[in-house]
Amino acid sequence: MKYRQQRLPRGKYHRVIDLPSDTDIETAKSKYTNGILEITFNKKAKPKGREIKID
Repeated sequence: MKYRQQRLPRGKYHRVIDLPSDTDIETAKSKYTNGILEITFNKKAKPKGREIKID
């Protein structure tokens, strides 16, 4: 996992994190407690095959 960090004026910063391709970003949830930001994601469901009827 790679990330880039940039310091901004007044103690703020910006961080970019590359996520795995199987991450479902629509399910992102975040929690900020005691100065720690926690972000969680679900994995995308694997595509399921479909049944083909053979005559």
